[in-house]
Amino acid sequence: MNRPINHSPHAKRKRSLPILIALSGLALISFLVPVRPNKERLVARMTDCLREERFEQLYEEAGDNVHLNVSKEKFVRRMRAAAAKLKAIDPELKFQQDPVVERWIAGDEKILLMAARKLERDGKSVSVIIQWNLEGEFVNISASPDGATPEEFTVHGVSYKHLTFRGRIVEE
Repeated sequence: MNRPINHSPHAKRKRSLPILIALSGLALISFLVPVRPNKERLVARMTDCLREERFEQLYEEAGDNVHLNVSKEKFVRRMRAAAAKLKAIDPELKFQQDPVVERWIAGDEKILLMAARKLERDGKSVSVIIQWNLEGEFVNISASPDGATPEEFTVHGVSYKHLTFRGRIVEE
């Protein structure tokens, strides 16, 4: 018993309504469920900005808290100093993952995305922390010397309004 296929406009609407509802639901969910930016892509982009010294662009694309805390000129000056210190460790900026520090900072990723990386070369080494807001906008970068690496390679950060370190105001 073969039934004739109903090609009426009403039958077509009946079949397409569930599909339309499903697609609308998926679109709504995509707006409600935040998608975290890919951390490795953020690190790669930051590395490119450091290598190519695109600090003005980095400032323009940074989060609002950066703009509220530091002027573009001061930010660029601090980023140049930070990049110079990092390039003095490794001119190619071959960041390596730092799994120990990554595990340590992982619990803090409810308000910021953070990546822990290490730069090493010729007996010098620094641990680097890079931070973004949950939308993937740059927030800060800092570096701490490891082992026998001199303190001159410290990067306290670039996005602070004022920083006091060991009882004195730090300006980089």
